[in-house]
Amino acid sequence: MAARALQAFLCVSAAWKLLAEASPVVDRDHCTAMGVGKLATVRGGTMVSHTDDSGDDTSDLRLVRVPAKDHEPGAMRPVYHILDGYPRLVDAERSPYYAPVNGQKASVPLGYIPEVSHTYAYWEQDYALQNEHGLAMGESTCGSNAQQASVADGGKALLAIEELSRIALERCKTARCAITTMGGLAEEYGFYGSDPGLGGSAEAMIVGDPGEVWVFHILPHPVNGSTAVWISQRVPDDEIVVVANMFVVRHIDLDDPEWFLGSANVKVAALEQGWWDGKEEFDFTAAYAYNQLSPLLHKNDYYSGRRIWRIFDWVAPSLHLDSTLGHVPEKPTYPFSVKPDEMVEENTLMMIMKDHYEGTEYDLTKGLAAGPFGNPNRYAGGKGEQAVFPYGGWERAISMYRTTYSFIGVIRNTPITGQYIWYGQDAPHGTCYIPVYARQSSVPAAWYTGRQSEFSRDSAWWAFNFVNQWTTLKYSYIIKDVQAAAFAWQAKGFDVIKEIDSLFDMAANNAGALVAHAEEKTNSFSNDLLASWWKLSDFLIAKYYNGYITEGEGDRQSVGYPAWWLESVGTYVNYPNGDVEPKPCQPNSKSVGRLRKIDFL
Repeated sequence: MAARALQAFLCVSAAWKLLAEASPVVDRDHCTAMGVGKLATVRGGTMVSHTDDSGDDTSDLRLVRVPAKDHEPGAMRPVYHILDGYPRLVDAERSPYYAPVNGQKASVPLGYIPEVSHTYAYWEQDYALQNEHGLAMGESTCGSNAQQASVADGGKALLAIEELSRIALERCKTARCAITTMGGLAEEYGFYGSDPGLGGSAEAMIVGDPGEVWVFHILPHPVNGSTAVWISQRVPDDEIVVVANMFVVRHIDLDDPEWFLGSANVKVAALEQGWWDGKEEFDFTAAYAYNQLSPLLHKNDYYSGRRIWRIFDWVAPSLHLDSTLGHVPEKPTYPFSVKPDEMVEENTLMMIMKDHYEGTEYDLTKGLAAGPFGNPNRYAGGKGEQAVFPYGGWERAISMYRTTYSFIGVIRNTPITGQYIWYGQDAPHGTCYIPVYARQSSVPAAWYTGRQSEFSRDSAWWAFNFVNQWTTLKYSYIIKDVQAAAFAWQAKGFDVIKEIDSLFDMAANNAGALVAHAEEKTNSFSNDLLASWWKLSDFLIAKYYNGYITEGEGDRQSVGYPAWWLESVGTYVNYPNGDVEPKPCQPNSKSVGRLRKIDFL
């Protein structure tokens, strides 16, 4: 079987060499992931979350259901380089939603691996989200000291995290199975980072099942492109963990599989490269993390560290963690995980994902950079930023203007009713999350329709993006209307979950009917929400335009600019006191064409 896989792998390598130059670079551009243990949640079970903070490239907006399948003995699974932008994949065998349309050409596999006899159904977008057994995972791109090329670029590595996450959900019911599956396949076939450069060469996944949450780190082997290095640490059941674009696993003990799993080469590879001296206690992050996202200074200290501090401080303020420490490779500055002061609710994670450090000294809705109306968005890139911020940058919020989607995976030990995702499109601060059960087989078409290069009222993403864009006109005013609508609809969403929960007894004797009922209720909610959100967009257009606030016929409210901002910007014109004699204008002798140029004194 391994020989067949290698033969198939080599057969497609030549085709990929022809396509490599035309393949767009995938730029996931750094996401935030959280995981909560089963004894730290209000309703029991675990939770994982992910904000997909896509970068400079467009993203495929489709939430896709991959169906369960049986496979013949000897079948081979194609492995693809999952692309940014629409379409991320063209393969009708993977899912009917990926069937070619409008002349699309089928995606070319990087290679093949042996298939298993049965694969589970799951939800996916850029990464795999949750499968029919509730197993869920949230991703965060990390940097490392090692980089290897994929076979598409002339290297030996076959697998990136996009396909590893999919394979894990296809084959596993538990977090442990998912971790060992991803790690084992990467060791056998090689791993490469989807993002360019060392800053995006590694990955982290927070993986959860009803009983356990694990943090999984993986990077290319520093020398051998056909294998990988990985480690995983279990999160205590009563704690919460955060990964914000840098490794968080430190000291490891592979002799204790109850808490640690990893590749046998995890210490040897670091020792051979001089990243660990073999004398001090081994620290995975100190050995492998790459922190030079900006020249000379550790820009990532605060890019990652501030989010870790914010989330830990949100759930465990009694710890009084220091916000100024940053998160550095050389030594621990924050705990791996913390015990929350109060049990964590699903809504807690929603609110955290909407955060811009409001109420802290890093509040992005305050100060000149936020403008007169408290806009928390800080648009990255451009020559100006390169000139002004060569060694630093804006505070990195949890909710980002460039977020394509975010979700929370809820994984309780009650099949059907207790396993679902809360899924939201566009920036979290202006979204409302829809419930999607792990075992339902469809969502309304609007959630798998549209592309970022073409505006469409048939696309749910465009509804939320349009409202978020309009909010930036007068953020401090408009966000109140937007979040009032979001919170009202979110309460209705929780009512749907409560109703389905009440029908749990149906699961034993009539599971099919229960799944069908849950799907009908959640899809009805999603359709109603979308219709309401487009009405909200129309309402906001009419209420906020040309600087006015209009709430009916008659007088409009002109709020102007706040006094603090006018005083700060220093460009408000003070007219001189008393009468001013205007100077007369006089013609001169210069002519321009048939007109006479007039100089004003």
